[in-house]
Amino acid sequence: MAVVFLERSLGIFILTGIAVLGICCRLVVNRRCRKLIRQSEDLNTTKDKQLKRWKTQFEELSEIGNGITSPAGYLEKCFRRCRALGFPLRLWRHLAGAATVLSILGGLGLAAASYLLNLDYRIIVMNGSAGIVLGGAGILFQILLDNRGKEALALEALVESFEKQLLPRIERNRHFRRGSLTPKPVQPPVTLGPEEEKVLEDIFREYLT
Repeated sequence: MAVVFLERSLGIFILTGIAVLGICCRLVVNRRCRKLIRQSEDLNTTKDKQLKRWKTQFEELSEIGNGITSPAGYLEKCFRRCRALGFPLRLWRHLAGAATVLSILGGLGLAAASYLLNLDYRIIVMNGSAGIVLGGAGILFQILLDNRGKEALALEALVESFEKQLLPRIERNRHFRRGSLTPKPVQPPVTLGPEEEKVLEDIFREYLT
């Protein structure tokens, strides 16, 4: 059974599927980060559900105490929980990395099994080369897509948008509420001297008679 499996290159097909899965995971992360960068340009018109929820929570937290002075820490925690297609981004990253490693190790494992079963050297070379090529493809896509850099850019764009679009409005609303709730100062009573009282008495008498 193992000989038939190796001779028909079924393992290479499995490794190809794993490598393609890893590339797709990297594309999912890249697409999610690019969407966050694009949607963060205008937080008032954003259609991203997660970004809307982060914005609402930030505004609600800003009403408590003195509010959030820097959204960087808040958004960093939110970004750790960021999801794509229902799963966290870190899970997609781990799957992509695992697929690359599994492709390389799987190809070398198939080559070693082919050697131990005394198969033709062409099968040994083909299995080993397939693992290296598929793993190299995953590494190449990792370099080209640069998901780590995209995540950093997305987080930086979100922080900049929150600081420029939300913080000034929150501060204006806070100052407005403070101004409306502050009671107006009561004017102290005016005391008149004898001469001033006499002048006022003459004025009233003149207009009343």
